[in-house]
Amino acid sequence: MGFFPSLPKPPGPLPVSTFTLESPIESTLHTPHPPSPARPLKTSLIRVYYPCDPSTGTSKAESWIPRPFSTYIKGNAHFLRVPPLLVWALSCISGLLFTRLPCRKDATPLKRDGGWPTMLFSHGLGGSRGAYGAYCAGLASHGVVVAAIEHRDGSAAVSYVSTSDGKGEEVPYVRVFDQKVKEKQVHVRTYEFREALRVLRALNAGHPVEVANSRWHAKNFNYESWKGVMNVKKGQIIAAGHSFGGATALSACKDIAEFHLSPAPNSSTPDNYPFSEEFAATILLDPWMSPTTTNSHIPLPTPTLTVLSGQFYKWSQNLTAVKELHRGRQESKCWVATRSAHLSQSDFGALFPWGTKKFAKAEENPVKVLEWNIEATRAFLRDVGVDGIGEGKDVDEAIWRGEEGWEGVRCEERGRGLHVEGDFGSEF
Repeated sequence: MGFFPSLPKPPGPLPVSTFTLESPIESTLHTPHPPSPARPLKTSLIRVYYPCDPSTGTSKAESWIPRPFSTYIKGNAHFLRVPPLLVWALSCISGLLFTRLPCRKDATPLKRDGGWPTMLFSHGLGGSRGAYGAYCAGLASHGVVVAAIEHRDGSAAVSYVSTSDGKGEEVPYVRVFDQKVKEKQVHVRTYEFREALRVLRALNAGHPVEVANSRWHAKNFNYESWKGVMNVKKGQIIAAGHSFGGATALSACKDIAEFHLSPAPNSSTPDNYPFSEEFAATILLDPWMSPTTTNSHIPLPTPTLTVLSGQFYKWSQNLTAVKELHRGRQESKCWVATRSAHLSQSDFGALFPWGTKKFAKAEENPVKVLEWNIEATRAFLRDVGVDGIGEGKDVDEAIWRGEEGWEGVRCEERGRGLHVEGDFGSEF
């Protein structure tokens, strides 16, 4: 464990690396504007987790707190409504300032025939590109390339935008209570999904990607090494997110008209089709359903896995919406980690287990919850036919039998129905 707060090592057989990429937004008249005081979108910022060659890159991984430290510590203080000096002091005293992601940095990606399955991941309120490092790195260790987006809609605790003059701009957290503004934020976030996918396709073609800040990755970054690494074909992308990010993933998978993607260079993929056709599966961790009410009438076209914390499971209005999403969908599944908290789905639970237990009443070991989330995601993607996931431990019943605190949810029933054993395929 060590002296400083740390994240668990990725559980899979593949070594993992990360790199961060900030790219200018593709110029378009349809770029949505975030709510004030957040600024219009200028760049797209993603952190990519991927299987790597461990003999390359550097073992000195990314800091868990994104850089520049001063911007993100001040922004988190604003989000938490506490003095910045207090956050600085706690970060230093606890050692969080020195905590790093459990993987390498800027290593050469491993390749497989057909490319690795590829996921776009959206963070929740107050999150960042690094707030789900354990989950994203865990999936990468099992053969999934994960692009964690840092949103500039005002929902991140703060985000740093690189500018041509080198001074940079800060996108502050915007406290939103109006439903219409929340829906506008989802619209912006869905656009950022589109931009992230555009960048990944260009990267996968082996072409140099225009960057807004070369400091995020190695100066000798080898774009050619990324040629063919990912499976980013139409209809093969995995959409995922936590909380508000779950609402974002849902909205992206239901986006039937507003965004039309241009193909990667030399691609035969048509450039005009509904964005919803990009996705093969949806992964929702504690989805916040309220911001999705305007498109709730649109059927979700993808197989969907939902994992609820015990805390969100007790939220009856949200649970009703989750069940409605799953009702009648045999290929989808819904689980609950009954003794976990909302923060258990992110790195915060593993980094601050005492705080999660004391203030969020989480009784389950947060590292165990992360392991469950990773294994549930891997098993689900394998079962719905996502190529490249590899063999799972066993069928779901065998994976979870004897695991106390992890239960299936009966989405066909009203109220809080739980199901633990039996044929899960008939329960959802």
